[in-house]
Amino acid sequence: MTFKALIFDMDGTLLDNMHVHNSIWSEYLAEHGVHLTPTEIGIRTASLPNPQIIRMFLGEGLEPDLVWAKATEKEDRYRDRLARGLIEPLPGLRAFLDEIAAAGLPRAVASSASRVNLDFTLKALRLETFFQAVISSEDVLHGKPHPEPFLKAAERLGQAPGDCLVFEDSSFGLLAAQNAGMRAVALTTSHPAEELRHFPHLIGLMPDYQAVSLAGVLEGRLG
Repeated sequence: MTFKALIFDMDGTLLDNMHVHNSIWSEYLAEHGVHLTPTEIGIRTASLPNPQIIRMFLGEGLEPDLVWAKATEKEDRYRDRLARGLIEPLPGLRAFLDEIAAAGLPRAVASSASRVNLDFTLKALRLETFFQAVISSEDVLHGKPHPEPFLKAAERLGQAPGDCLVFEDSSFGLLAAQNAGMRAVALTTSHPAEELRHFPHLIGLMPDYQAVSLAGVLEGRLG
């Protein structure tokens, strides 16, 4: 088959930054008496929206305003840490995106990140005008593994779900793509290949974008 549109997750898919998120969550939760390593955090929270993570570890009964305040505090720390460092896209991403732009293909981001984080990161990567649709956690009622983020991205691009190819790094994100009826490429930035290769809708796995060609991807193959 030939895909007509591409949908990207952001964290771990456009840039390798999940270790930053996981470290900050580990530090933040430790301050609230919950002691987990960054690795444990990553396994338990991949693709979950911040309010769900807060409630998971700090209490299901927290008032919505308090949940929002705690999630905002965590993300303030994340942006501060990234602002003091260097944000770089995954190797080969820019050349791949240049191919997509030259071909005039519709493209979207569908992320579990908040709108402020999503905008912050895309601007830092100089990609704020590249995507025709940008779906954040505030744009959906149900986060991944529910298919809503990807279905909404396809809708905004004016494409049928089956004509869209998803790029994802997490098992929840890949399950969301599967639930949306979309094929996917798995990035192995956050999880080893053996944890992801069992998904039946994958066209392949890759560590980054250096060895991928747009022509191959559109035909449903990598390399």
